[in-house]
Amino acid sequence: MINLLLIAAVSYLFLRNSGKKSDLNDVVVAEVPVASAFADTSSVRPPIVAYVNSQRISEEYLMLVDQNVVFTQKMRSSDNKLMKERDKRQKEVEEIQSYVQKNPNMSDEDLSVLEASIYELNMELDSLQAIEKRNLQISGEKMQGEVATKIDVFLKKYVASKGIDYVFGYDPSFRIILYGNPAYDITNEVLAELNKEYLAEKEEEKK
Repeated sequence: MINLLLIAAVSYLFLRNSGKKSDLNDVVVAEVPVASAFADTSSVRPPIVAYVNSQRISEEYLMLVDQNVVFTQKMRSSDNKLMKERDKRQKEVEEIQSYVQKNPNMSDEDLSVLEASIYELNMELDSLQAIEKRNLQISGEKMQGEVATKIDVFLKKYVASKGIDYVFGYDPSFRIILYGNPAYDITNEVLAELNKEYLAEKEEEKK
């Protein structure tokens, strides 16, 4: 009896839905966006490509040169700070060791307390080193971000004025581009304009 009821129910649903169009027919196919360069096939042209010597940018871009000086000073300051903290704790450790040597009959409990003090001094120094390392890392990343933003903003203006589509980075020590026609090397212009902008900004800051 149950089987007959199930068969009847399935048959009813089948007959009811057979008169309807499939939902697939109602699906609207989304239009695939076409890259603007290929929207009009009659005007498709080869892209204009140029390249910049990344090594020269890192060595000759004055903003990077100045930031490297600042970062080096921060590293030295951090090293000096850590050296003072290290000397301070080393002196305390030596005083503890000297005290232990002068009191060979001290109890195990007192000795444990002194050992714990030495351990704590070492942990303090490790913590300070980790903090200084993290601060330098954050500072370095911030500087790199500022430089990258400056170059990106400049290149967007530069390529628009020159009709360039792509600018590749060429680094002789890390050769992704194996050869570049010197006619498409825009390093000199980019460097000159970047340094001109940077020096103008420095003069504005002085005012």
